[in-house]
Amino acid sequence: MEASGSQVLTVAIRRVDTDFEEENILKYIPKDVVLMPNTSGARNAQEAIRIARLGRAAGCGDWVKIEVISDNRYLLPDNYETIKATEVLAAEAFRYFPT
Repeated sequence: MEASGSQVLTVAIRRVDTDFEEENILKYIPKDVVLMPNTSGARNAQEAIRIARLGRAAGCGDWVKIEVISDNRYLLPDNYETIKATEVLAAEAFRYFPT
């Protein structure tokens, strides 16, 4: 992070485990970096919204990278569910980045 000069880091919230200190990736991230939670693993809008809210509650701020993938075989994005999640998160003042 420091060598690249990056200012934003995407984090898959579902994969952060703060219970195990040695596996907590958040302790290795510089404090001045903006964390952007990623809703990776969400299969529908409801799951994506929950993950985004968890990220905000964990102190990651209002930015969120929206990924809703209901197709496990080809991993294609679900546009309908992504739009549904985006509408709710926009109303809650999130800054969203759909993929």
